[in-house]
Amino acid sequence: MFINEGDAGDEYTFCPPLEQVVVTNKSVDANIWIEQSETYSCLNIRFTMKVPEVSDRDKRAEKYVDLTVEERIYLYPKVPRIDLDINVDNRAKNHRLRIAFPTGLEVKYSYSDTHYYVIKRPTTPPKGEGWHESPPLDHQLLHWVDISDGRKGVMVATRDLHEYSVDANGTLYITLLRCVDSVGKSDLLTRSGEFNLSIPTPDAQCIGKFNFQLSIIPHKGDWKKENVFREALNFAIPLLACITDKHKGELPHKGGLLTIEPNDVIVTSVKKAEKDEAIVLRYYNASEDVIDSRIRLNLLKGRIKEAFKAKLSEENIQKVQIRDNEKLTLKCNPWEITTVKLYK
Repeated sequence: MFINEGDAGDEYTFCPPLEQVVVTNKSVDANIWIEQSETYSCLNIRFTMKVPEVSDRDKRAEKYVDLTVEERIYLYPKVPRIDLDINVDNRAKNHRLRIAFPTGLEVKYSYSDTHYYVIKRPTTPPKGEGWHESPPLDHQLLHWVDISDGRKGVMVATRDLHEYSVDANGTLYITLLRCVDSVGKSDLLTRSGEFNLSIPTPDAQCIGKFNFQLSIIPHKGDWKKENVFREALNFAIPLLACITDKHKGELPHKGGLLTIEPNDVIVTSVKKAEKDEAIVLRYYNASEDVIDSRIRLNLLKGRIKEAFKAKLSEENIQKVQIRDNEKLTLKCNPWEITTVKLYK
């Protein structure tokens, strides 16, 4: 479901007008057609919502404009996701547009990834007594957000969409657009006090056409079950293909630079060192347990003479033994970031 509501806030804080009007696509007629091939199936949905042209502190306008949405919903063989490609043509101002996924799950917490960590948040916000700003209902995600009742759950992965919320009914919301007219405003309903940076930002009204990409990943258990978060990362950070010329080479038709286990280990970087001739491998332990990370060099077998554990600044800390010319093992504490330098 798509939900449109007035936003009298600023670039920092959402704020509804005193008289809020919420518009959804629940009763909107849509054009629907299906594409099918050997490699994918796609459900196409196109509809136009009528939304208030603008909002102010008091209410939304009585004049309505078109907000056109085009959805392409993909299924691929053997891929346990539902991928969404959404185009929105926005002509309204001072409003928020969100996509909602009613899961029907009874959930007390949400989980979302951030830099080298997963944050657990209660779905019921604190009362906020004496707070200058209302307790936030919207939270940050980096690549994915997950809700689960312990037996089953739903993960939503995004590309460049970083705000979500979950209500008491288990509906998961992802913010697509927040269209506002100022960096800051004073005495909002959701934030009291003076704000001394009231600079107009007409481009923040986001007038024009936008593309959004999300993926729905139903699963058993919670976000750690069978490492479902890896499927979210497969969507959020897709492989990039490079076309080259025809030439002779020593590499096999199939293979990988290296592999790393167990699945709790997430690789974040493989690159050349900044100051010397080494390959930097960086990863972190995405679990609450102490684990042994096991690296196999694969295509790098026989090409690495020595390895060192290093700081984030790439300064070597201690030498790491390479067994059988291809295997390395390093102990990782919960959520620890590990940097390994491999010298050719």
